Amino acid sequence: MSEKQELVNNRRVDFTNKAERVAYDAKNLMAIAKLKYGKFTVQDVLDLATRQTAQQSTDHIDTPEYIALLRQAIAVQLKGQEPILKVTSGVSTEAIEAAQETNEHGVSTEAIEAAQETNEHGVSMEAITSLVDGFKLAFGEKKEAVLARFNTHLTPEKLRQIQYFQGKGHGIDVPSITEDGEVELASCSEVAPTGHRNMNYFDAEDLLKQPEFAGVDFMTADQAISLIRAGVRLDRNSWSYLKSPNIGTRKSRGRAVYCSTSNVYELFTPFPSNYYGAFRVWLRV
Repeated sequence: MSEKQELVNNRRVDFTNKAERVAYDAKNLMAIAKLKYGKFTVQDVLDLATRQTAQQSTDHIDTPEYIALLRQAIAVQLKGQEPILKVTSGVSTEAIEAAQETNEHGVSTEAIEAAQETNEHGVSMEAITSLVDGFKLAFGEKKEAVLARFNTHLTPEKLRQIQYFQGKGHGIDVPSITEDGEVELASCSEVAPTGHRNMNYFDAEDLLKQPEFAGVDFMTADQAISLIRAGVRLDRNSWSYLKSPNIGTRKSRGRAVYCSTSNVYELFTPFPSNYYGAFRVWLRV
């Protein structure tokens, strides 16, 4: 079955784009929630989507970007659902009617349009907002600056990089913004990234050399020290590789730099080839 097709009620429905796919899913999940709960919340519908993914391996919904789009599509479609949720006072009749307009599949036109809102690089604006909301160091005016930068400079490739390292337990956050407005992102997890604890330095180096990780590098000792001095807890009960200028090669191993107990160290003897651990990264948008 094609990614753009779904067999529903013994007929095949074609979807022309991701936005229509998301809006269609929202409509069907809401129908299930209505039968199950009567009145329900947006989170109830998202929980149904999560269980559907786990039970049916529905891979097209198993991404942070999809969940962000789904949340927006559900909220839009709920505007006109008086029997399910009360419409917020002050919502105009025109807005409710607009929310009830549908395409041939019964999908809200407004939901499709909302899900299609992107920055100039094609990244969903809802995905950007959801990503920034998850940062702990990006607060106040810094948060607004990060949003503004992502709205103009975040590409799908860079978003995938951030999501990949987030998924590996790096705790990607925003420690600083440069004078030129570039947003710096780094591995800020308190413990060594759980998804990357089985690599020696050269394994990690090979990974970061892959084309899909262009622009991503090891965190340096100075960067780690700046984070620690700013109060970010790094590797309090673990350790992670940092960029090691004197690392040598696989055949002629040199000294490794690493972070541990919220401090930075350099080995003074060549490290064993089986010295496996995690590593930390730094990148910019």
